[in-house]
Amino acid sequence: MTKKVSLALGSGSAKGWAHIGIIKALKELGYKIEAVSGTSAGAIIAAYEAFGILDEFEEFVLNLDKRRVLRYYDVNLLPVKGLISGNRLLDLFAENLKNKKIEDAAVPLYICASSLESGKCVTFEKGSVIEGVRASISIPGLFTPAEIKGMYFVDGGITNPVPVDILSHKGHKKIIAVDLNSPLQVPFFEGSPNVMSTINRSITIMSHHLTSYQLRNSNTWKILKPDLREFGLFEFYRGKELIEAGYEYTIKCFS
Repeated sequence: MTKKVSLALGSGSAKGWAHIGIIKALKELGYKIEAVSGTSAGAIIAAYEAFGILDEFEEFVLNLDKRRVLRYYDVNLLPVKGLISGNRLLDLFAENLKNKKIEDAAVPLYICASSLESGKCVTFEKGSVIEGVRASISIPGLFTPAEIKGMYFVDGGITNPVPVDILSHKGHKKIIAVDLNSPLQVPFFEGSPNVMSTINRSITIMSHHLTSYQLRNSNTWKILKPDLREFGLFEFYRGKELIEAGYEYTIKCFS
């Protein structure tokens, strides 16, 4: 008998690569993913999984190095809206999602972003995958907000870092939530924190506390919390280690 589950993939920037290892482990353990929601980096992985091309994306992640990632940081010389445009980074991570519609995914796909106007979580469940992902990954202050039909969106982690409720409201059962922001690391700063480290730390603190609160009141079957404290939010080039960490943690949890 097939074991069916729905996944809520949480935010975590580069730590999101751990989702790949978690999904790989679940499939090896005989679980079939029947729906997936995602926030920020979780939205990228959710989209690739929903369209059945996560294996291809894993190969891409494994071949990333620091130099290649840095080339795609399109820094704004006059950062009025954000330090980085984010469009080139999106091109790097979402190349194989272009021209795809959310409603055409093989399994139900829900992408979470935050509306700057209403201050609420907005769920993309139809329309352009690229637009939904771009909205979901727009870390405030770092990336420029995503503009869609005259409305502005920022990172889904601001309002819904692990989008379990989206799956619950749609009637999906046996939900596995993946929290990449616990436990909270105590950092060591060499001198005063700079802009990047301040944004990094602030987002991590906010996501940790909001996630803890939301998951206490959530309808989940299991909550996975791999310890990723040694990884930075922008260390996208550590894909192999992050995928292995997610995989090994999940195998251990279900053994």
